[in-house]
Amino acid sequence: MLFTIRPIQTRGAGRAALALLALLIAGLAALSPRPSAAQASQRCFAETGFCIEGPIRSYWERNGGLAVFGYPISPARDETIEGSWTGPVQWFERDRLEDHSADGQGILAGRLGAQALDLQGRPWQTLPGAPGPGDPQNCTYFPETAHILCGPLRDYWQRNGGLARFGYPITERFTQTIEGREYTVQYFERRRMELHPENAGTPFEVLLGLLGRDVYAAGGSQPAPPVGDDDLPGRTQQAILDAAWAKVKPSYRATPLMIGLVDVAGDYAWALAQPYRKDMLHVYLKRQGDRWQALVAVAVPMPDALKQYGIPQSLQQYGERFAVAIAELDQVQDARGSGMDGYLTRPRVAGDYARLSAVPAASAQRDPASVFFRREAGTWTFLTAGSAFPEDDLRSLGVPRELWPYGESVRGPA
Repeated sequence: MLFTIRPIQTRGAGRAALALLALLIAGLAALSPRPSAAQASQRCFAETGFCIEGPIRSYWERNGGLAVFGYPISPARDETIEGSWTGPVQWFERDRLEDHSADGQGILAGRLGAQALDLQGRPWQTLPGAPGPGDPQNCTYFPETAHILCGPLRDYWQRNGGLARFGYPITERFTQTIEGREYTVQYFERRRMELHPENAGTPFEVLLGLLGRDVYAAGGSQPAPPVGDDDLPGRTQQAILDAAWAKVKPSYRATPLMIGLVDVAGDYAWALAQPYRKDMLHVYLKRQGDRWQALVAVAVPMPDALKQYGIPQSLQQYGERFAVAIAELDQVQDARGSGMDGYLTRPRVAGDYARLSAVPAASAQRDPASVFFRREAGTWTFLTAGSAFPEDDLRSLGVPRELWPYGESVRGPA
């Protein structure tokens, strides 16, 4: 999509003036007549021709607005991020906001600092670390990335959200030419900070780089791939898992319970319920209008009984998806641990590799994870798990490209 951005002065004192102008506009807006509900759902910007709404708008307005994020420079749309997550994304001059509400994480800022360095051909992992911990009174050393953060940049990092907003520092301070001028900058996982000595003594001595604009223009935007025949929308999986949970959990209120979706055939679905240290149950469900209803939950499914419920033959065969789901249920409900409440999405299988999402209940206070399995000598074995997998990691693991995009996120049970 092509669009035109009106030239805006965004450096030095001009950027400071722009931020003050934004505050003035916000104050005048508060005095304006209240818009209608339809108008209030969107906030549009003539400067770029794009609008923000919903959770992304709420996050933008609560966390600094124009001064922190800049104007929107794209519509909200589904994109695939780092080859491992697909969902609603909107780009801004200084940031990329990702709506992870479907997997219970709300709005997250993109890892644009790391992505910008990759696009410049110098991944942060290849750059030199700090020569030492620095002055403890004026600096903080981060062993996670072996970099230090000092002076005004550290003060800004601490005052404006720290680790959650910016991530860890991934470079030392260095001089970079930006729009024809040299600035002292430091990159973080999510942002770039710039030191502007001409603004010393003002709130604008440290400014955030226009990484959203730069990464977007350099091709950092990856539209979501079209849904393939083998994909199952997250909203469909959510409804099935929730219905299976409502059927089984009342009998195991004091027992951790994992429910994994095996497959769907037409208006019927098959899930596995694994209570901690108890026998597994097969749960069969049927779509009733726009809802899913659990028909039966049994330890040993008998063909004659399933036939009475109209369960398709394809949902009575113990194929590869069943084997992967069993392997992951055994892993997360290992009797040596303490058990967990949560959901497993339907496995996607390509060759000797499979991928699914493990989504703990909110009460578990654990992050969702993408889980990979590999078939070895006819047995599905755990390969790796994590919250994000850049393409280089997936390639080194041997994961087939068709398993890289994975947008089947769901929320864990309440």
